[in-house]
Amino acid sequence: MQRRVIAAIAAVLLAGVGAVLMFTYVSNADARAMAGQEPTDVLVVVAADGVPAGTLGKNLAPFVELKKLPRAAVAANALSNTVEIQDLATTTDLKQGEQVLASRFAKPDTDGGKKGDIPVPNDMQQISMVTESQRAVAGRIIPGDKIAINVTKGNQTAQVFRDVLVLRVDGGSTPDGAASGSSVMLTLALKPKDVRLLVASLQTAQLWIVLDAKNNDGSAEAPISLTLGKASQ
Repeated sequence: MQRRVIAAIAAVLLAGVGAVLMFTYVSNADARAMAGQEPTDVLVVVAADGVPAGTLGKNLAPFVELKKLPRAAVAANALSNTVEIQDLATTTDLKQGEQVLASRFAKPDTDGGKKGDIPVPNDMQQISMVTESQRAVAGRIIPGDKIAINVTKGNQTAQVFRDVLVLRVDGGSTPDGAASGSSVMLTLALKPKDVRLLVASLQTAQLWIVLDAKNNDGSAEAPISLTLGKASQ
């Protein structure tokens, strides 16, 4: 009889311990599941055309938005801001819907803070041009910048090229702002049809380069054409 009582008590104790262990396991599983669903901020590419290779982190604003995703869906090195990649460039094209990952950015190879090859985006061609520093923002252009090119022929001036990615810079100014020469060579990324237009412009017209201006929403400003001093959109 005594053995039966002891066995019954042991069974009750074991059942109790099992219930406690099961409750603990389920609670921890629920906690893990809830943690995986916790909303987490992450930058996501929203631009229909994506982000071209060679884009600097400081120029990402027009291409991305901060979205909330479940923590379980966020990649290991996804970014919620661009603080750590301000001066880094994308090493490949980023597609619409992608999370912005720190691993997709790298510091352009530099020489005196001025030269540095940035990968040419897909479907683009590289072309180099030499111009006087005074016609290229005093030579203060660096790889990764976006520029606009004004073309003057006769009494007409038009901003023919916009949002042109600079892949490499030779000459211009040094990192401390001192002039390093009277001319600067820029290597640009252009679509094939624009390459032909740039070559024709270099041969027949005068070119002035400006750092591309943006509206408050990050979009490119409308170009302006001038004829005999009259401006029109």
